[in-house]
Amino acid sequence: MSQEKRRNIFTRTLGWVFKGNYRVKIFFLILSFFLWSLIKLSKPGYIKDYSFPLEFVNLPQNQLLVNQPPNSLKVSLKGDGFILLKYRFTGFKPLSINLEKLPKRKPGRYYWLPAEHRQELTRQLADEVEIINLRPDSLIFEMSRLSEKKVPVKAQIDIDKDLGFKLYQAPAINPDSVLLSGPPELLNPITQVFTQTWEISEKSGESQMEKLKLKLPKGGQIKSNVTAAEVRVSLARITEEVLQTSIAIENVPDSLQVELFPKTVQIRYRVALRDYEKVKPEELSVFVNFQDATNNPERRYLTLQLEEKPEYIEAIFLDPKRVEFIATPK
Repeated sequence: MSQEKRRNIFTRTLGWVFKGNYRVKIFFLILSFFLWSLIKLSKPGYIKDYSFPLEFVNLPQNQLLVNQPPNSLKVSLKGDGFILLKYRFTGFKPLSINLEKLPKRKPGRYYWLPAEHRQELTRQLADEVEIINLRPDSLIFEMSRLSEKKVPVKAQIDIDKDLGFKLYQAPAINPDSVLLSGPPELLNPITQVFTQTWEISEKSGESQMEKLKLKLPKGGQIKSNVTAAEVRVSLARITEEVLQTSIAIENVPDSLQVELFPKTVQIRYRVALRDYEKVKPEELSVFVNFQDATNNPERRYLTLQLEEKPEYIEAIFLDPKRVEFIATPK
């Protein structure tokens, strides 16, 4: 059969159904079905299972919920069809559970029995329904008493090496400490809180400020009175310099004469340009400890060591890092 013939048959059939009294018949058929549905839905006695989300309120201020109780409650409701149908199409308002005065099963462990709160739950539903069944039959809440601890904030700063700048002084952090609260067993090991890393890749002034989030322990059991800190840094252009100096020898026995090869060392260091004039060669002294050779007679070299350097000098490199020696009796 061709497609054109099928279309003609379909058109004639529709015309036959809707012409004359057939339109009236179909109208009353639809109306009858609608009225029958209204009568059926208005009758009580329908039972339907629903899953209501839960919200936990009034947690005591000095307590922390450490376990994850069920986030929903399965409720079997009895009522007329209209009310039950409403829940299917309008969604569910969370049922509130008051944690303020829970019965205690053992220290730190509390329970809540839905059956004992049937009337309270019915009021929350605010409809003419009857609760037939509740699942699960009990909810367990594990709580821990909160402790408090004040710890310093440490800024994490990463300056692009190609920028040619360094931190001139310790960053200024506001606030410089935070008050943490949480279970003692989690709180005690914490000695400091770090910020997220501030990556400085371009210079927009010698003084820069950034608000950085704090890296708090994961899990949500440790709370902080603040979640971010303002960090201000002072930058200074750095320069690299080289100087040559002699090598001192310590702990040489009076009976020996020691000669080093080479006798001098090249010191390469970095310093803020504004501090360049402060550097004095005598502040960068290098020595070897002959006691290392005394303790190990087969050793033919000594490792160079640097005396304490000024705080404003950084990144010191020695060339060479060790020297050979000859020890002869006097």
